[in-house]
Amino acid sequence: MAFVERIPREDRAYYFVSASHRLPGGGWKKLRKYIGTTPPGASAVAAATKELEYQARSLGLAEKFLDHCGRVSGKAACTR
Repeated sequence: MAFVERIPREDRAYYFVSASHRLPGGGWKKLRKYIGTTPPGASAVAAATKELEYQARSLGLAEKFLDHCGRVSGKAACTR
């Protein structure tokens, strides 16, 4: 699950879309995608979430994702 994170630094605030993933041996790995200095819109959050999911898969952190029909990917193909 991705969320918007606001990080204040000196006189500015920076916005990130972040996602946390549990590691197999315990602990957590946080992935962040920088958005900018203004609060992001819904489309920017959705695009960054897709990028974070792809990055998590490539790192081997996330094995199961739901497809657009709500099924776990890797199972029977969606017919929609």
